[in-house]
Amino acid sequence: MADIRQLVADLEAEVSTLAELVMKLADDEWEHDTPASGWTVAHQVAHLAHFDQVAALAISDQARFQIVAAEAALDPQGYGAKVLLPYLARGPRELSATWVEAARYFRTVALRAEPGLRAPWFGLSMSVASLVTARTMETWAHGQDIRDTVGLPPASSDRLKSIVHLAIGARPYSYGVHDLAPVSTPIRLELAAPDGSPWRWGPEDAVNVIYGSALDFCLVLTQRRHVLDTDLRASGRDAAEWLAIGQTFAGKPGAGRRPGQFNLAPRPGPT
Repeated sequence: MADIRQLVADLEAEVSTLAELVMKLADDEWEHDTPASGWTVAHQVAHLAHFDQVAALAISDQARFQIVAAEAALDPQGYGAKVLLPYLARGPRELSATWVEAARYFRTVALRAEPGLRAPWFGLSMSVASLVTARTMETWAHGQDIRDTVGLPPASSDRLKSIVHLAIGARPYSYGVHDLAPVSTPIRLELAAPDGSPWRWGPEDAVNVIYGSALDFCLVLTQRRHVLDTDLRASGRDAAEWLAIGQTFAGKPGAGRRPGQFNLAPRPGPT
């Protein structure tokens, strides 16, 4: 059984890491374009603030969450742009504070949740532990967009292990959003942790195997790097296909990143 307190502590650490970075940015840097088309640094933080608030609703007031989800389903693109406007109207310091408070409140709600509660989300439901992990993933991934914008290397820590777990659990979902039948072929992961130690998942005799660093695996599965710009290697057709279509986030597949957009095998940065 997942240790919800540890997962919440991991999320708190990820939020603190990114908050420390954005609070040091000059006001004009908040208007810089990030690798996500049409999104500035301010958009990235606004997105996190809004969906941390919505994630708290998914646990604490599911009726209100369903109203939000129904509105989003009518026009996903329009909803995503519209809900950011009130946040973007705030200055960088106020927006930072709004996000940090939204993230704090979500963690409080998650710790108070009834054991076994299933939280609805956009097109799926998940355990509270998985929703907390998803917020850690989102914080890290959108933080990566900001780090790329200001020229910092990726943040790498043992918290990546939770993102790997999330990616494994989301493998069938990745096929579904591409209108493909899920493939249940066992896949072995042979990944190097941030400290160089081995992280392994899947059966030892699997034909399909993915090799490389946990950092690169998370960058690819969050669609923050194209697989060709990493040191990942896939043995087997299904392993290669997963790297091509996999995603850890809810919703339609994103455009991802172009081959050659970033340097090969980026080095970990400070956490």
